[in-house]
Amino acid sequence: MYSAKEFRNTPSSGGVKIPVGIHTNITFNGIVKEPKWFDINFGNDEGRSIHKRVFAPTGSRQKENETIQDSIIREEENGIKTLVEVMDAVLGAEVADNFTAPTYAAFVEGAIFLLNQAKGAKVNLKVVPDYKEKMFPELPFSRFVEKPVEGGVSKLKLSKKELEDIQTMVENRQKENDKEAEVENTGGLF
Repeated sequence: MYSAKEFRNTPSSGGVKIPVGIHTNITFNGIVKEPKWFDINFGNDEGRSIHKRVFAPTGSRQKENETIQDSIIREEENGIKTLVEVMDAVLGAEVADNFTAPTYAAFVEGAIFLLNQAKGAKVNLKVVPDYKEKMFPELPFSRFVEKPVEGGVSKLKLSKKELEDIQTMVENRQKENDKEAEVENTGGLF
């Protein structure tokens, strides 16, 4: 017999996410590549983790007045920018500046190879609420990771919009908790 109550506060197989905020002493846990995406993985000393998923360029996310080919090029450039940001934080700008590849696919494969050799490196990480529901932590599109700086103070900052999103996330979670409590109090009857 299964009971919803026994599973309510049990983390899923994905574990518990690193909470929203600016974090120091985060471990870079490497990159996992699949045919349609790759995940950049991070964890903290409390066993919490988070990943940034970068999808393979397909041209299916076209902006207005953009050709499929223009969309593919933009998606490739965004994926490379994300990898370069992680390379700067994990390997150092000197290594990233000297890395080249003839194609997007070769760049991704080579960058992942280099980065996975540096698993365990410490970084600073910025985690914000998800952009749709404002319910769960996620990594922003850019400026989310940096090499730890002298003195332990991160240069990563939360924008005014991100701070507002955090407040919205807190409110949304409270509403969700209130709904769960109401269902529990009614014995699950609607």
